[in-house]
Amino acid sequence: PIRIRMLALAVMLLLAAPTVAVAQGNAGGGGKDGVLRLAGPVDLQTLDPAKAKDLGTLFLVRQLFAGLTRLDADLQPVPALAETIDISDDGLTYTFTLRRNARFADGRDITAEDVAYSLNRALDPATTGGDASQLAAPTFLSDIVGARELLSGVAESLSGVRVIDDLTLEIDLVEPRSTFLMRLATGPAAIIDRDDVERSDDWWSDPN
Repeated sequence: PIRIRMLALAVMLLLAAPTVAVAQGNAGGGGKDGVLRLAGPVDLQTLDPAKAKDLGTLFLVRQLFAGLTRLDADLQPVPALAETIDISDDGLTYTFTLRRNARFADGRDITAEDVAYSLNRALDPATTGGDASQLAAPTFLSDIVGARELLSGVAESLSGVRVIDDLTLEIDLVEPRSTFLMRLATGPAAIIDRDDVERSDDWWSDPN
């Protein structure tokens, strides 16, 4: 269908928009000082996945953060932080089991609670001072049950996101969506550390 092809193109642009520039790289692709330099927006405002909306910034976000899925070389969604993904027969419920070795940079395990927190924050207008139009996630995650209610301020959390245990999370959709796993590969669906966000407003400059 045209809609699926257009979404695939949009996601491809989000993940591969800017040119990567490595200054004085060696054969291994790294700079002499061990620092990878990327070309990005000149007027960079944020690398917060929930607030990043332009292509250049979203490209950089995907270099820093990971989500439940990613796109492979053929632009097909495959597990990333998730180890397994089960979809109900009616296409409405997705069950994700996280990798046991999924960790933040400081070594803390990434849990289902972290995923639930990240998805809720991405669709919560409070993240952008009450202005839902400044959120990046509605374009990609509004099919989750409770997203519209959270965006409009009627609810305080996503009713369609349930933590089963430390490694298991269920997500309900309002209707079957064949592109949902592709949408989870975008920047706004990235998993972040709650402690980072609570540390300071510019937490994204040194994320865990």
